[in-house]
This record gives sequence, C-alpha cells and structure tokens, in this order.
Amino acid sequence: MAKDFADLPRIEQAVVSSANASTAEQERVSSFVKAWENQTARRAVKGGVGLTMALSLAACGGSSGDAPIRTYTVQELIETDDLVEEYNIAIEDADGLGPVTVAEFENVRAEVDAALNVEEFDEALDAGSITVAVSVADTAENILAATAEVGEELSSVITSITVTDAELTVDVADAEALIDLGAEMAEGSTVTVADTAEALLASEADFGEAAISVTDEALTTDVAGYEALLDLGASFEGAVTVADTAEALLASEADFGDAAVTVTNDALTTDVAGYEALLDLGASFEGAVTVADAAEALLASEADFGDAAVTVTDDALTTDVAGYEALLGLGASFEGDVTVADTAEALLASEADFGDAAVTVTDPSPVLDVADFLALDALGASFAGAVTLGVDGGSNGVTLAADDGAFSYDITNGNYSFTVDGFGEDDTLLFADGNNDATVSNTPFVNDGEFAVASNDGAANEVEVLITNYDGNDSGIFGNAELVSEGIIA
Repeated sequence: MAKDFADLPRIEQAVVSSANASTAEQERVSSFVKAWENQTARRAVKGGVGLTMALSLAACGGSSGDAPIRTYTVQELIETDDLVEEYNIAIEDADGLGPVTVAEFENVRAEVDAALNVEEFDEALDAGSITVAVSVADTAENILAATAEVGEELSSVITSITVTDAELTVDVADAEALIDLGAEMAEGSTVTVADTAEALLASEADFGEAAISVTDEALTTDVAGYEALLDLGASFEGAVTVADTAEALLASEADFGDAAVTVTNDALTTDVAGYEALLDLGASFEGAVTVADAAEALLASEADFGDAAVTVTDDALTTDVAGYEALLGLGASFEGDVTVADTAEALLASEADFGDAAVTVTDPSPVLDVADFLALDALGASFAGAVTLGVDGGSNGVTLAADDGAFSYDITNGNYSFTVDGFGEDDTLLFADGNNDATVSNTPFVNDGEFAVASNDGAANEVEVLITNYDGNDSGIFGNAELVSEGIIA
C-alpha cells in the first residue's frame, strides 16, 4: 500500500496511528513520518500544494487504564517535549510546511521507500497496527490520472479529495469519476460539465451546482429529453430541434427558446387553439395537418392555416355570405348542414360556389327583377318574406317556381306570357297590367289558391288569365268579371 502513495493526487493530510506497537514498529512509523515530512517541507517552500500530517498514539490493546488516542499535528509534534523520543520529529523550515503536488509526492515516495522496510510496513498496515489516512487536493487532471492507475485501493487511505482548478470543464465520465471519489471543489471555483446530450441524459450523477453544456453541433431530442436537459440548467453549443408529437409539445411547460420545433405526427387533427399554440412555438409539421373546429373559432382565428386542411365541425351551421366565403377561402369542408342566410344583394354579388348549402334570402320584402329571381332560384333559395317581381320590357318569357312560399309577382312594362308552376293556397299573384294584356298559364292550378288582379291605369283594363283544369272545368281564358264570378278573385 505504501508504494501506491506516489500515485495519489495532491495530499493535504495524513494520520498515522501506532496502537501499542512494538519498538521496531514505532521506529518504522517514526522513520516513515520523518522521511515524509522532511521531504514535504523541502518541497513545500517551493510552492507545493499542501501536506499536513498528524500522529495518533494509543495503546489500543492495553488495559482499561491506558490513555485514549490522541492525534497530533506536525506543528504539535515539533513543539511538544512530552512525547516519547521515537516520535519527536525535527523538520527543517517547518513554517513553510504546506501541500505537495502529485509530482512532488513522487519524490516523497522514494524517500519513504529508502527509509522504511516497505514490506514490513505494508504488513503492519494490513494488520491494523499502523493506519494511514490521506486527504487529497490537486487539479482534476492529476486526480483523474492518479486514480486511473491506483483504482479502488484509494478508498482505503483517502478521507477527502479537493479539486483545486479555479475553472474546471470536464465531460460526464470525468465528472462521474470525481463524484464517485467524493471530490469537492475548492472554494470559489466553477465547474462545467460539457458533453453530448446522450451522455448527459444517460448519466445518473448529481452534478450539483455545476454548469451543464450540451456539446452537440446539431441536437434533435424529444420533449422529455429537452425538459431533462433544462432541468439540469443546460446551455446548448449548437442548434437544437425538439421533435415530438403535438400532444407532447402542447402538454409541455418548457420554454423552447431558440429551439426549432417539429411535430412528428403522421396525420395530425387539432383544434384552432392547438394549432395556434403550435404555430406560436414556430412548429413545422412532418405529416398532414387538419384543423377541425367550429366556424366561429375558425373565423375568429388570425392564424395562417397554410397547407392545413380545415374542417367545420358544426352540426348545423348558419352563416352569412362573408363568413361562408371566408371559410371557403380556407379551403374548408363541412361536417354538418350549412345554411347561407343573407340579403338578396349579398347573395347575388357573391361568386362563391354554394354547393350543397341551403340558401335563405333574409330581406323582409325583396323586390327583384326576373334575372335576379331566377339566379336566386337556381341556388335553391328560400325567402324570409314576400317577393315582388318586376319584369323588364325586353323579356320574352320566364318560368317561375312558386311552391316555396308566399310570393307577390309584380308584372310591369310589357306584354308577357308566364307559366307559374305549383301555385298554392298561400301564394298570391298580383298583375298590374297597363294597356297591355297579360296571359298567365297555370298548370296545374290549385283550386284554393288566390289571384289578386290590379291595373295601373284604371279598372277598365282587363287581365286575361288562362286557367287549365280549374275546379274540373275545361281550360279557358277568363277576364276580370269571369274571375270574380268563378271565385278566383274577390
């Protein structure tokens, strides 16, 4: 064991005990101490790193009246006269006694080997009649180099290890080795553990107050790994990408800082809030993305949906033209029924494809020309109120569907023939003819419907109405009086 001392890092303290030892053993201890201390004193004045030694005297195997163990420092040994002669030590330049470095201690070992019968000393050490304890203080490099050679044998002699580097940077393996040795840093020093994320995350060591630096030039890790590195207080030397599922990313409370964020889902469906949160992280997406939410949430969002598919989840959606166009602008598909309800003007001005959407004209009493009415009719529009239809003089003829509500058809400025299909009991036809006649063919005519006939220049002008199969009668042309007599008009 004594031969291994040369391999120790900086030595700060040593304790040698002689328990009721024989005179020969005491002489060996005395020689050992003297050789060690004399050599150390000479080294110390040259700027060594520090060695002190204390000597414990006891009669461990004696009677109950024997004196207890007492430990003496080197200074006490020098200044005390009541010790047995074998333990009196004369050390040159005792005031300069201080630590020694590993290199200096190599020379101490040579002195010890020369002064002692090392084999007998080892036997005494193994027998427990002589014990040696050493405190080490040196640079991490020296400590690690020495322990690499000596290994587990250090545990039997080292009581403490102090790393003297003012600024120390080590990798995980060296940090773990120092921790396993129980090493402590000198006061005021700083430590950085710099290694790859893989090594740092694999380590079970407690790095304490050491700074942690991730050395990967380009690191890709998942949320758990990134959070674990942040928990270590890690800084990153290179670029960092956090790649994980949207669920893991959104559940994390980590500050992703300058890290790139990648959503790894092959096919992601999320709502507006989730999508916006991912965009706030600067996320990119590896797979297809669908944003599925209510129309209200989609329309309120200021997010750029980019290549994401958009799905409107409302079971039954009613929106105006602007909202419908905005949803179509997002490329939206609709899970439920859609009704576009707006004014005739807004509906007619829109270039949107209303597809399977129901269309409702919200004007209470719209006045429409034939072309506009037919355009709305082509959309399958329903009307919230009565419609007044104004016909331009240039029209040659139109077909009007009157089976969806109560309509008032205002026929003006011309001589026209109209076919009104599906005239019902709640429908009203208003003919304001002028000097010209209007011929209306209604096939089939519902016998409980009502015609209201009017003229714009006096009752003298008649409107001729062609009724086919009215109340079982043959077809015929009826004038005002006949219409009244038949009960068709009041």
